[in-house]
Amino acid sequence: MRILPFTPPAESGTVLGETLGVLGRGGVIAYPTETVYGLGCDAFQAEAVHRIRELKGRQAERSFLVLVGSAEDAFPLVDGVSPAAVRIIRTFWPGPLTLVFRAARHYREILADGRGTIGIRVSPDPVCRAILGRFRNPLVSTSANPAGREPACTAAEVAVYFPVGLDLILDGGERASKMPSTVIDVSGPVPLLLRRGSISRESLERSAGDILEAASV
Repeated sequence: MRILPFTPPAESGTVLGETLGVLGRGGVIAYPTETVYGLGCDAFQAEAVHRIRELKGRQAERSFLVLVGSAEDAFPLVDGVSPAAVRIIRTFWPGPLTLVFRAARHYREILADGRGTIGIRVSPDPVCRAILGRFRNPLVSTSANPAGREPACTAAEVAVYFPVGLDLILDGGERASKMPSTVIDVSGPVPLLLRRGSISRESLERSAGDILEAASV
């Protein structure tokens, strides 16, 4: 496992090339996002996704969200985008907001959960944007921590959690927020708040109108 500094754009050339090579070969990386450090891989490589699941100790029936470079990159993955979702996307993407859509039929077996939905985010973090500006596929994104532990906010914390099992850790400095992305289900006619996070329900409602809230949030 290697730990490489990655602070785009100054150091994006060689490190970015190595990162893309690792992902293309089915490797697993850790990288900074706008909230915490995440574990990632090519979302279309099932073996790599399975490796992340084993590292996390995550149940097989739970899917991972994916990062894409832009809203335009998300649309082919989903089956319809509601007017409320469009308003939310225009206001909060890129940002710490995961939207849950009905997955397009072609991707349901690859990326969707048992309900046929897929969680997608467009990150504003410069490391994520540098990778996804060049990488052809969605990038799996799940917080860099074993299940039940606090998410890692530095590359050093990632290395402590996962001394083996990762092919590359990208060190983009400390990420100060342990608060995860807000998660909204936009697969139905009215958005449903699934997880509170960095963006408040009140802010979302100012953009999209009424938002229901899951009882368990």
